[in-house]
Amino acid sequence: MSEDDVLMRLSTLRPSLSGNSLAILEYILERPGEAALIDAAELGRRVGVSASTIVRFAKRVGFSGYPDLQKRLQEILREHLAPMKKLRQSVQDVDESGNLLSRLIGLSAESLSGVYNESLEKAFSAATDALCDASRLPIVGMRSSYSVAYYLSFMLGQFMANTRLVCSGTEDAFDQILDIGTGDVLFAVSFPRYTSRTVSLARYAKGSGARVVALTDTMASPLVPFSDIALLTPNLSPFYSFVGPMALADALVLAVGKRFRDRVQASLDKRERVLIENGVYV
Repeated sequence: MSEDDVLMRLSTLRPSLSGNSLAILEYILERPGEAALIDAAELGRRVGVSASTIVRFAKRVGFSGYPDLQKRLQEILREHLAPMKKLRQSVQDVDESGNLLSRLIGLSAESLSGVYNESLEKAFSAATDALCDASRLPIVGMRSSYSVAYYLSFMLGQFMANTRLVCSGTEDAFDQILDIGTGDVLFAVSFPRYTSRTVSLARYAKGSGARVVALTDTMASPLVPFSDIALLTPNLSPFYSFVGPMALADALVLAVGKRFRDRVQASLDKRERVLIENGVYV
């Protein structure tokens, strides 16, 4: 069933619904992207009803349950967020009147506010703990997701010697995590279109006893089944953008840095001195 079919079918139910059911329907129709990413309890909290009311609503409007409804919404979101489609649309929709920068900043701010929810807050806290406790912390992201992985590994590497960026080069990516195991954490980044190599590395790390933290877009991501902690940051902007994942990476660096405040200061002071002395910085 296509996006238009799903949302159109739901919209036709308006006249037959009232009270809590109508309030739930209106929320989903107005914010299908948000509803696709939160569980029944969180949706109920936002609408002002119980989780059981959300479940009953899903069945009433023709789904086998709330997970079935959510899956359909995630399919809609995934279609909207297909990166090349998003990029083409971004280029075609460029406003030539001169206010592109202002518009883009405003839309980015709106999309960031839509990403945040209590589930993400809990996952963020758990991810911070995992990164701080990791014996080794390989970070992987490929193609467009490489930018986020590189940034996170570079920033954490300023004060965490156990951090390593996994990337293709003189040795295969699997060679770089071959001995991963208990006590280690693989941080995997992948957004549509997901790279099979990243998913395979997460599967291998999970099977080897390591913990996996995934930075991805939705519960429909192929990384989620192999992750212990999933940080979900969908692109809710109408433009192709990595604003959400980069903001999450910044937050992780700050949260981990706060835990290791003394180490951070000493490491940064040494790095700055050495790099200036050797002409890296002016």
